[in-house]
Amino acid sequence: WLEEGGLYSTRLTDYIEVKFTADFAGSSSDAVLGTYKITGIVEGYQEIKDDRKVIYERKFPIKGGKARGNGPGGASVSEVVSVKLEPYKQVAEEAETILGATCARRFYVLFEGDFTSDTAYGKAEERFSLPLQIPIPKQDGFYEIAKPEAFTKTGQLTSEKEVAVTAGPVRILLIAIWTALALALVIWARFFTRKPDEDEAYLMQWKELIRKYGSRMVQLKQVDKKWEENGEAVSDMDNLVMISEELHRPVCYGLNESGLPQWGLLYVPDGEKGYVLCLKEPAATTLVVDEKEESSIRDGCR
Repeated sequence: WLEEGGLYSTRLTDYIEVKFTADFAGSSSDAVLGTYKITGIVEGYQEIKDDRKVIYERKFPIKGGKARGNGPGGASVSEVVSVKLEPYKQVAEEAETILGATCARRFYVLFEGDFTSDTAYGKAEERFSLPLQIPIPKQDGFYEIAKPEAFTKTGQLTSEKEVAVTAGPVRILLIAIWTALALALVIWARFFTRKPDEDEAYLMQWKELIRKYGSRMVQLKQVDKKWEENGEAVSDMDNLVMISEELHRPVCYGLNESGLPQWGLLYVPDGEKGYVLCLKEPAATTLVVDEKEESSIRDGCR
């Protein structure tokens, strides 16, 4: 019998005995359940630039079972297995024979499982996994087994609770103020806003045309009213700009005293004729009075 932590001869090794243990300790007295399994795994692999590519893998169940209770809120697993290396070594050799090539190989025993506990705060589940690598060299020689270090995992469960909070006088007052402000804003928007009149709408239309098509337009000092009579009418500005681009000619216009298009005309010249778009100007307002009313107006203005 050879103790752990030394070098061993493959010829003198009959089997390797391994003891796996796992413990779960909770702070409550709730019952804890657990399961575990122990598996022998044989792999063939190739190292490529620090990356291990698995070529074949075979898994062999060794043992499994349930955890035992270990006092209130606790459970444990303790299992001893005897691992014979020769059967796993033969599996690796058979795989290489089938593949017709050799590769690096490894064999390890995987101990894994979980503990679960239903508590007042919810279900607690803790998984564990521990691999123990055992060499299976291609030729007889010496090997050693690196014993995995024990590890500990800790965790906690928290709960969430919804608590209804009664609104106090200050909170109610703030809600009322915000509600009144919102209502006042709605009323103001409803009764104190208006649509632009005809003059304002015409000015907005002209500013939008300048913003959108200004780079294609040229302002002239004088505009001929005959443009409207001799030009071919166009339905909208998009079509007029399209014609301007096809003819490689600008869209011409002049301004009146108000800074708006003279007679609402936009024109693209083309020889003796051209293409014209007439914007809809706001209707002029005329005051008509008779002589009697006019006299009364003068008297009232003195």
